[in-house]
Amino acid sequence: MSSFDNSSKETNTKKKNFKAFVVVISKKYVLSAECLDELAEIVDCERNDQNMVVPVFYGITQSEVLHNSQLDILRETFPQENYSAEVIARWICALKKMTDSYNPRMDCGDCEHVEEIAKDIYDKMFPTKRIGIYSKLLELENFLCKQPWGVRSIGIWGMPGIGKTTLAKAAFDQFSDDYEASCFIKDFDEEFRVEGLYHLLKKYLGETLKAELDVNNSIMHPEPKRVLIVLDNVRKPLNADTFLNGLDCFGPGSLIIMTSRDRQVFVQCGINQIYEVQGLNDDEAKQLFTKCAFGIDWRNKSGLEGLAPYLKSILRYSSGNPLALSLYGKMLSHKKPKEMETEFLRLKQAPPYLIMEAFKSSYNTLNDNEKTMFLDIACFFRGENTDYVMQLFEGCVFFPHVGIYVLVENCLVTILENKMQMHNLIEVVAKEISNEETVQLQRHFRLWDASVIQPLLEDEEETKLDGESKGVEDIEAIFLDIFNLDFFVKPNAFKNMHNLRFLKIYNSNPGKHQGLRIRKALESLPKELRLLHWEDYPLESLPHDFDPSHLVELNMPYSKLHKLWGGTKNLKILKTIRLCHSQELVEANAFLNAQNIELIDLQGCTKIQSFPATGHLQHLRVINLSGCIEIKSFPEVPQNIEALYLSGTRIREIPVLDKLVCLNLNDGLLVQSLDFLRVLDLSGCSELEEIQCFPRNLKELDLSETAIREMPSSICHLTSLEVLDLTNCKRLQHLPMGMSNLTSLVKLMLSGCSKLKVIQDFPTNLKEIYLAETAIREVPSSICHLIKLVVFNTENCKKLQDLPMEMGNLNSLTTLTLSGCSKLEDIHDLPRNLTTLNLAETPIRKMPSSFEDLTKLISLDLNHCKRLQHLEMGFFNSIVRVELSGCSELEYIMGFSLQDMGQILVNETEKVMLCGPPPCAGGGSDLDILDDQVVLFEFVPVNAQNRVLDDSCTVIECGVDVITAETDQTSPNLRRPTTVLDNVELSSYVLPPYKKRKRSFSGSEDIEMKQHRLILSRTEQRGKRTWKRLRIAL
Repeated sequence: MSSFDNSSKETNTKKKNFKAFVVVISKKYVLSAECLDELAEIVDCERNDQNMVVPVFYGITQSEVLHNSQLDILRETFPQENYSAEVIARWICALKKMTDSYNPRMDCGDCEHVEEIAKDIYDKMFPTKRIGIYSKLLELENFLCKQPWGVRSIGIWGMPGIGKTTLAKAAFDQFSDDYEASCFIKDFDEEFRVEGLYHLLKKYLGETLKAELDVNNSIMHPEPKRVLIVLDNVRKPLNADTFLNGLDCFGPGSLIIMTSRDRQVFVQCGINQIYEVQGLNDDEAKQLFTKCAFGIDWRNKSGLEGLAPYLKSILRYSSGNPLALSLYGKMLSHKKPKEMETEFLRLKQAPPYLIMEAFKSSYNTLNDNEKTMFLDIACFFRGENTDYVMQLFEGCVFFPHVGIYVLVENCLVTILENKMQMHNLIEVVAKEISNEETVQLQRHFRLWDASVIQPLLEDEEETKLDGESKGVEDIEAIFLDIFNLDFFVKPNAFKNMHNLRFLKIYNSNPGKHQGLRIRKALESLPKELRLLHWEDYPLESLPHDFDPSHLVELNMPYSKLHKLWGGTKNLKILKTIRLCHSQELVEANAFLNAQNIELIDLQGCTKIQSFPATGHLQHLRVINLSGCIEIKSFPEVPQNIEALYLSGTRIREIPVLDKLVCLNLNDGLLVQSLDFLRVLDLSGCSELEEIQCFPRNLKELDLSETAIREMPSSICHLTSLEVLDLTNCKRLQHLPMGMSNLTSLVKLMLSGCSKLKVIQDFPTNLKEIYLAETAIREVPSSICHLIKLVVFNTENCKKLQDLPMEMGNLNSLTTLTLSGCSKLEDIHDLPRNLTTLNLAETPIRKMPSSFEDLTKLISLDLNHCKRLQHLEMGFFNSIVRVELSGCSELEYIMGFSLQDMGQILVNETEKVMLCGPPPCAGGGSDLDILDDQVVLFEFVPVNAQNRVLDDSCTVIECGVDVITAETDQTSPNLRRPTTVLDNVELSSYVLPPYKKRKRSFSGSEDIEMKQHRLILSRTEQRGKRTWKRLRIAL
């Protein structure tokens, strides 16, 4: 504004057009009449035109602005003979407006805060639909800045509803003024189809380029210009390419922005860079949902009482998708908690129309094989290993290496850590599509609901139905969870299921092994099966006429099988066979002609006495014979075997296998030369006392629960070792010198090494250290240099007396467990980024001063800290759980914020807890900060293990007082406030599994209750029984 005269009409007009003013107020602000005049005008603009004003206080606090000393400086600088009293009063009024009416930024002059201020202003200027866009817009600009000068282009890619169009429009609004010509074409494909090339160019760029467009509908070649073109929702790259080639006027500095849910569109159009739009982060998602549902900011927790569990569930399900969050917000608006829960469950089963249409439009572009794979993944294979799913689809001749790639490129499937993943919304929409096909065609294709499957399979002697299942010819997949199911399968249940590709009968409760029953032999299984997975199979063999020629995986754990089948079968495409824990199995020869077999798992098959020679099976990579206690000799195996599991067998020697990378052994096994070995598991070899050397390329070494006394120095040469597990090596006394040479080690587990007294040094890249129940007296000071350390555990180290002084330097440490260290009396310093701190059963008397800086702390366990006398929490905003049971000398707890107080578990009845105001509380009367605040006290009878008892307790006394200070400069004192907090309401809320009982109370009675909550709040008497005093006895 300095380039304009403040009195000019042009300046005043510009000010009225501004949407936001940022006023930076420094100590010398009151010395400038120009600044004060401008501030007064800004306040007038805000009052008249509803402009946004954001004050930033730099080098001066909010209260200092109107302090007497500042006002004296103002009056001395501008005497009344030169400035009227009205002008001075107007300035002071404007300053007061800055300090009273806004949520100011304090000390935010530094450059690192500028972006934060700009983001806040952007979020407030633009409506709900642009929540979370600002940060993405900055990322987009950074992408563009890295491109060479010329015609730049960027593709905005993401799943439906993720905000591609919103981001593109925000970019257009931000950049368009810098270009000679610009256009934003929403839903480009439809516009191109309706308008055609020439009319589309004329419609959007005709005014700018009218001299360049010929009246005879032929495209001329205009002079190059800096042009911004945004094509939204492009699905057909040929149309976009035609349009861009028809517009032959791109000069240096031009920019093309294109949005699409199909990544291949950008490739075929020659777009330089692709920006993938991510979902909203947690705070942004909360903000969008609460704005749409309740019209409030999520940080205003007074409007969200009782909704926290449902809000968390909705946000997790939506996974940051703005379309879902806004739709769910509108549909769940102003619902009570129970109503919200019910309605949300309904919406999960039947997605809103807009969500269905958004995702179905992507589904409709797929070919038949791609559609089938997409629905299969959504219904059955989400979270499964990608290689496993690929094998099954290859067996179905779906060409998955191409099809899965198409699904990924269309944002319908993602592959993370080699797992098939999918957004929750996409899964629900896919299942809805599958159900729609069933209804429209009146044919079943995929079944996963037990209530639908059971009638099809259940024996007619139970159901009294005809023998054969009818209407099942089109079923392609059955996934049946038999947890809590118990019925007989009819012998001909699968006779007419000619198209069944996948059959999986499993138990989601891994500890329960009770399968379905069959009265007679199973007559048949479909020939088209690619996956046969049947847990707890009840028969001694599979049907004799079963043709497994299309079978890719046979998985029958905990079966009653004695053998698979008689004779020889065609197993040409079988890749995996798992018969683990089939304890009646006596024969393991059925797979010898499976030329493409890759994995054989016979773990726990205790009656198998020998394993056949498999040297001819050149694709075999993994053999698991763990627990096969009758196998004594090592059989012939392919030389390129990669993983062997032999723990629990009687095998004592194996040959040289150059390709072996994973080996699980047992006592006394001789290892000769295994340089390819990456994982060596000797856990549980209870007689193993000594090891001289290790394969040099190991990444993981597990020696837990062995009898070794000391580690050989050769371990220090394992420069690739990442995980070393020595848990419960009760005889281990020493670690070798030079452990710091293990530069790749990230996880060191020494818990339970009860004779280990000294640790000399730590490798520098460790992330996790577990020393529980060791005999160490001190932690080496080198731990303070482990900048990557995340977890440190010394639980029940009874001899540990001290921690290094500089523990506070471990900025990556989030979990610190020192519980049970009965000689640890003092902690000098704590890392500031801790989220979990466990000091239970330690003799500490007070927390270190750095405790108040743990702003990210979520869980604090101080159970049975019998010497702890007081606790000052530092007004944490993140704390969720605090455990204080058994702190017999703890007199008071101070520092919780009323808004952010989490769960506090205290066994004793007489405790004083001091809670501060919410962090955002500013001025106001003593008790304004308590408006709409609710404090809940829950009285639950528990045993020594904190398990809830089916018992009752009697409330004798409970109360809340308010501590206030006369002024900001005086210390707080307990005094009776002007408005008392003496109403106590007995909540009608009863925790499950207990049901509500009818009771009548009188004011003088003790209250007998079972898992009730007392809610103490500032409430009006509205016909409810209120209590001025309650007594509590447990």
